[in-house]
Amino acid sequence: MNETLLVLDVDGTLLDPKGALEEGLANFLRDIRNDVDIVLMTGRPPRNLEPIVKTLGLRTPRVAYNGQLILDGKGRPLCEKRFPIAAMKGLLSLLRGRVPLIHTEGSDWVYREGEDAPLERYFPKEGMRFLSKVDQLPDEDPWVFLFSTTNPSIPAEVSSFLENSHSKHLALRSWNGLPYHEIYRKDADKGTAFLALMNELPRRPSRVIGVGDSTNDEAFLSLVDEPYLMRNAKNESLRKKFPLTKRGNGESGLLDLLQELQL
Repeated sequence: MNETLLVLDVDGTLLDPKGALEEGLANFLRDIRNDVDIVLMTGRPPRNLEPIVKTLGLRTPRVAYNGQLILDGKGRPLCEKRFPIAAMKGLLSLLRGRVPLIHTEGSDWVYREGEDAPLERYFPKEGMRFLSKVDQLPDEDPWVFLFSTTNPSIPAEVSSFLENSHSKHLALRSWNGLPYHEIYRKDADKGTAFLALMNELPRRPSRVIGVGDSTNDEAFLSLVDEPYLMRNAKNESLRKKFPLTKRGNGESGLLDLLQELQL
């Protein structure tokens, strides 16, 4: 265990706008990994994290599905919070044939109705069993459920369904800049994942630094000692709440910050 912990969001923070890891940043992180514990947090599935973990040579825990899944340094589950399968079936009954895209997935399978290039970037089918029929779905609680629509009445219906049937655990949120609407667990976010990881440590590191760029990062940024927001983050309330990096994502903003912090 090192005295410094660096917690990084992935999309819009670690990766550039094209989804690539800049060579200079990768080299810097590899150089400090033995002296600084680096924890990655993402809303993506773990299969998206593993190539980054391998590239950087990390042996530290990581967080996927916005805090629903915490993995140890060897990729083994430390904590899992899934959706009830009953909720998935109810949502499918409500939405099938009414929206252009539905996506849900479990441990080794992906079910999708409709295709969408941006979604494939976040939840790729490669390496997973692809299911296209409801009767192919396994009897397994899924990790994620999302859909796309530009009809404002449909998200309202979904919210009403969740409130009436699954109000204790589930709610609906919309993505910024994309027509996706995602079901999420109220008891799981990057903040709860951060606290769970802290509880696994024999003691809290003397310096905890966090960097993010969007609303799903607020929960963990509010808990670290030194929070930073990428300069080109769009949420105005977050921009007022957290210090901004001098340069933005795609401008070596994260590398610039880490060098300035003398890590």
